[in-house]
Amino acid sequence: MSPEIYVNSDSFDGFAVDLWAAGVILYIMLTGFPPYDVPSMEDERFEIICNGDLVRQLEAWDIHLTEEAGNLLQWMLMPNPYDRPTLAQVMWHDWVANEEVQPP
Repeated sequence: MSPEIYVNSDSFDGFAVDLWAAGVILYIMLTGFPPYDVPSMEDERFEIICNGDLVRQLEAWDIHLTEEAGNLLQWMLMPNPYDRPTLAQVMWHDWVANEEVQPP
């Protein structure tokens, strides 16, 4: 659940919500576990994501992603839906488009 849905916004951008969900799936694929247990500010990991500290926190947990993978993941999980990429931007991101980028 994205932050804007969590706070029960009356209106929201469905594409941005879908990008958040895709970011959650990417997070699981790259780390092997979900980014948070419940979409609540009482969940420490959800709060970390909403504060934009995702990559730094992963490194503190000794989970090291490539710079490109971390950048894309943080971008897709931006708390402000207007700061998230579009699907086209995700597809053109270096980690997705560049075949020479090493897997995380």
